[in-house]
Amino acid sequence: MDSGSAESKKPGRPRGASRRPTLPGYHSEEEQAARLGISVVQLRRWRRGGIGPKSVRCGRRELYPHGEDQKWLTEKLADAQHKSTLRGRGRPRVG
Repeated sequence: MDSGSAESKKPGRPRGASRRPTLPGYHSEEEQAARLGISVVQLRRWRRGGIGPKSVRCGRRELYPHGEDQKWLTEKLADAQHKSTLRGRGRPRVG
């Protein structure tokens, strides 16, 4: 019997398959990334950098409370609008 045959594979969920959170009112990492239109890897980078919607660690998983993505996007929009009003046009004058 070949050690690399299909019978020797472990049963279970295929790699990368979606996991459902066990807590109601929360999105999984995969669901949150899909809602934002980014990859899970990018969402993890944002989290490590302190960017992105707030998350809660539950065991090995990161869960995102419902509505946090909307709050974060609203804050980002307000910040961008505030910065656009402070900017002048062109290079600053020296002298």
